[in-house]
Order: sequence, then structure tokens, then C-alpha cells
Amino acid sequence: DLKELNRIRLELLPKDGGLDLKYSEGGLLDLELFAQTRTLQMRSPISSGNTHRLLSTDETAGLGEIYNSLRQIEQTLQLISLESTAQLSKENEISQILAASLNIVSAEALFERVNELLELSRQGLVRLDPRRHAR
Repeated sequence: DLKELNRIRLELLPKDGGLDLKYSEGGLLDLELFAQTRTLQMRSPISSGNTHRLLSTDETAGLGEIYNSLRQIEQTLQLISLESTAQLSKENEISQILAASLNIVSAEALFERVNELLELSRQGLVRLDPRRHAR
């Protein structure tokens, strides 16, 4: 049921407005659930459940690239922080180290890049995500 999937999606969004690579609107989880929902809705056989592959169609290729970028940032963050986290904080020294590791000039520039990726993802999902159009 698409309405129920959308309700679940909305419940998973951060309530504090923090920047979370996984749970922010347009983040990794939103993209993963979209890819899975769309695949189930299309009822076509798939060769792989890999999210990047599911997002590599002509219509969703931009979302696949966004997914890869967010995943790279998330995995680098986890390597640096030595914990399973997807939350970014401007006040945290880890953000400075993460920016340097990704060859981004500052933590502020990193936050701008992540916000840009999330916004591009949100725009694509508003257009394509069947959960958001369920009545």
C-alpha cells in the first residue's frame, strides 16, 4: 500500500531538522525505499537488488549518482568516526576531517554539498516517487 509506505517514510524523517545522510528527506533511506517501491510496482524481473543498479535507469540515473555521492560521504564518515553514524554536525571536529578526506575545502562547504545533494534528491523524488502521489 503506497499510502502506508509514505506514512512510514514520513515517520523516519528526523524531527530535529538535523543533517542526516541516511534519514533526512531525500537521503539514503528515502532513495533506497523509492528504488524498492518502484521496482515492486513495475513488477519486472530484476537482476540485482543493489540500490545503485535499481536507480540506474534512464529516468532515474540522476538519483543513482546522488545516491553514490551520499553513500561515499556516509562511508567515509563511518571510517573516520569509527562508528556507524550518518549524522553530520558543524560543531564536530569529525566534519572538518571528513571534508578534508573528501577534498572539500571546509566543513561549511561539505554541508553545502550535502544539502545540495539532498535537495536534488528531493526534487527527483517529488517527481518520480509513487509513494508521494498515493491517495
